[in-house]
Order: sequence, then C-alpha cells, then structure tokens
Amino acid sequence: SLSQMIPGLLGGGQAQGMLEGQRERLMAQISADLNNTLLYVYRDLSDPELEEFSTFAESPQGKAYYQAALAAIRAGLAVGQSASSLNPGQ
Repeated sequence: SLSQMIPGLLGGGQAQGMLEGQRERLMAQISADLNNTLLYVYRDLSDPELEEFSTFAESPQGKAYYQAALAAIRAGLAVGQSASSLNPGQ
C-alpha cells in the first residue's frame, strides 16, 4: 500500500482512504466514458459486423466474456483491498 511505500508520511487509514477515493473516481470515469469509447472502438465496422458483434455481446458467451472483463478491471483497481470488495453485487 501507499503507506507501506512511504512510511511515516501518511497514517494507514489516510492512505487507504486516498486510494479508495482514487479507485472510485477512476471507476466513475470509466463508466462515464464507456459509450464514447465503444463508439470510437467500433466506428469502422460495417452494419453486418456490428450486428455480429451485437449478437455475440447479447449471447450467454458474450455476457460471460464482458463479466470477466469487468472483473479483471475491478481486480486491477483493487490492489490493497480485501477480496470481499472485488465483486460488489455486479
């Protein structure tokens, strides 16, 4: 954790609070930018390609894929958190 990297600078609770605040801001930013990001990423696809992507994304396999991707993002942001906070109700 930050408090372990810089001993004596911040109390453990204060450093953890700062990290948690940053995680929350980053997740809010990701959520807010998601639609624009997806529009940009898939901008060059043809209508049939978009239809194929949409069919996959709505399928059980596609939903599982995106749940795994979301879990990976949460895990990446959860450094220093307890395991119970990694999967908050999805």
